[in-house]
Amino acid sequence: MRGLAAACVALAMLALAGCAIPKAPADVEAAADLAIQQASSGDVAGLQKSGGPELQGPEVAAQLDRIRAEIPKTPYTKAETVQWRISVATGAPIQAEIARDYSYPGQVAHWEIVLSRDSDQKPWTLRGLHVQRISQAQVKAAGFSLANRTPLHYAVFFGMIASVLLCLFAFIRVITAPKFPWKWAFAILSLLAFTQFSLNWGTGEWGFQPINISLLGAAFLKGPSPLDPWVLSVGVPIGALIGLWRAGKARRDKAAATRAAF
Repeated sequence: MRGLAAACVALAMLALAGCAIPKAPADVEAAADLAIQQASSGDVAGLQKSGGPELQGPEVAAQLDRIRAEIPKTPYTKAETVQWRISVATGAPIQAEIARDYSYPGQVAHWEIVLSRDSDQKPWTLRGLHVQRISQAQVKAAGFSLANRTPLHYAVFFGMIASVLLCLFAFIRVITAPKFPWKWAFAILSLLAFTQFSLNWGTGEWGFQPINISLLGAAFLKGPSPLDPWVLSVGVPIGALIGLWRAGKARRDKAAATRAAF
């Protein structure tokens, strides 16, 4: 039983930790980094050579000066992709959107790059870029912390953990119970929670969805920008409660049948 509890806790922590975003295609990152390097160095000709019609006007140089004013003058220490998406539609160019964070001492330059190409065999064309300079103090303020929070924050956070643990525990109880009709349907049901209460961790703004189904009853989201807030969501693990009831009934029925046999 101790091993079962430990497994539940481990699985709950893995579920709440979330999954890292899939690695962006290397050619998309390379095209984005090239555009960032050209913008950082003021290479108007280079940007226009690899850019689409949006970047061909004489106003590009002035726009580039404004972008360069947002870039720290010291060398960056780390570059990472925080979000990316590729869109493919029939009869339209392939479009890629990628957000890259360049870290500097005490600051972050958050880049958003839009690229397109007509086919997989052609190089990416730069369609647009934007940069936002953010201080580490701002990043820290927008980050996730349990310090100095309201009772509502703590209720949502620990409610998420409780929901995940209960769903996983109910799932294990169902699959280890004696055989009964629709056993696997109840096992799947035990992993689901219904309704959803969401909380913006930074502002404290909350919302409620009465009609919602979620896996394990817990989720958290954050946008690509370091200043985007964390949004935590928790549901009511009704499926887990039904699963526990049905697994318990199966165990009681088997115990009663065993006693009757003697």
